[in-house]
Amino acid sequence: MGNKSSKKSKKSAEPTTPKPRERADTTPAVGPNKDGLPTPTTSTPTSTSAPSQETQPKKGSGIRGRSETVDPSSQGGFSIKKAEELFTKYREPNAEQIGPSGIGSLCTDLSVNPEDVTVLIFAYHLGAQEMGYFSREEFLTGLQKLNCDSISKIKAQFKVFEKELDDPAIFKEIYRFGFFFAKEADQKILDLQMASDMLQLLMGDRFFHSKNFLNFLTKQTSYKAINLDQWMSLLEFCRTVSDDFSNYDESSAWPVLLDEYVVWAKGEL
Repeated sequence: MGNKSSKKSKKSAEPTTPKPRERADTTPAVGPNKDGLPTPTTSTPTSTSAPSQETQPKKGSGIRGRSETVDPSSQGGFSIKKAEELFTKYREPNAEQIGPSGIGSLCTDLSVNPEDVTVLIFAYHLGAQEMGYFSREEFLTGLQKLNCDSISKIKAQFKVFEKELDDPAIFKEIYRFGFFFAKEADQKILDLQMASDMLQLLMGDRFFHSKNFLNFLTKQTSYKAINLDQWMSLLEFCRTVSDDFSNYDESSAWPVLLDEYVVWAKGEL
């Protein structure tokens, strides 16, 4: 991977279970009889005693002595049944996952381009492990966390996704997720072309240096892949280094990849 491993000294980067309520003592009162043995005392129930559990009306039901099963989604909650119906609609035949074709159909129903960054953010919220696939567990658990059990609810959530990119902390999490989501499962590095595509999707023109760095990657010949440290350092670099590099300290613990970018970029100014 060329000079990828060459690097200056690097600084280390980077929720009582309540006690159960005691039941009231329902043991009948006892007292000694003439033989000295305990005998239960009896009491005559009054007309003010509460109705038994069987006849007690369910609170809010409006009907005495009868309970009703209510679909939580009808009250703005989450319905696992509806979420499972969505999974069944988009999953691959005889498989417990949604594949590229199903994701494409889902995006069509959501009126969103499959290549849009919001789809990546959706995958982030689902905790997806493999690009182009959502397992049953990922899909259902993710939708429950998002409180989405219908296309209309997911559509509304996609509008929230767009705003998440403006939160520095959330953006950093999504940016980090993008590295692992894009790389091969058995690899620790991200292929240069895939890295470039992911950087373009996540950064684009968001930062001054992001576009120039992508241009640099197409010019250089020393690197064929990017590791996680280089990936995360690039984000910090784009956030902190001025457009003219006036506050760039070459003695700082930046990866050599970024040092080489600075040399190249200065020559382009």
